[in-house]
Amino acid sequence: MLGASGAMLTDNGDLYVLGDNGFNVIDPTATTCIIRIPSTSDTFDDYLWNPRVELGNREATNLVSISGTKALTNVLYPEQIDPTNPISVVVDPVRRPWVVDLQARTATVVPNISFSIQPIPADVGDEVWFTFRTPDFSSTRAYTINPTTGEATLQMQTEGQTFTITRFP
Repeated sequence: MLGASGAMLTDNGDLYVLGDNGFNVIDPTATTCIIRIPSTSDTFDDYLWNPRVELGNREATNLVSISGTKALTNVLYPEQIDPTNPISVVVDPVRRPWVVDLQARTATVVPNISFSIQPIPADVGDEVWFTFRTPDFSSTRAYTINPTTGEATLQMQTEGQTFTITRFP
């Protein structure tokens, strides 16, 4: 693990940290791993999950809590990278969101969101919305992810790029 690109607290207070290889660009041989600090401790325990196989032999970046021990991660599809653009891995839609269950150690692609650039999470009341912008910054769509089914539900769409979403009471 070269760096942490996401962390989440579960309902029981466990802290999970996803380590990647620097947004999947620094060291292509480094693999994604997830480690844990239990709620009863201030140090990492022996939990170690390398979800590469469960992610279809792909690497991931970011880890955002959805509910319980389920989180959203963004999975890199190397075949989508433009080989003529050295920063394609960062600026092009080369990733898809997946739901991972940290307890069951399973992973499932979110079926109704295609390739995108890294989503931006937003806490909206008791939900987490994920905003996905188009590569040309012309529009943004915000989705919620159902932690049970893994389905995405479109909550809003707007022109331009949205950075922050807030729900007012």
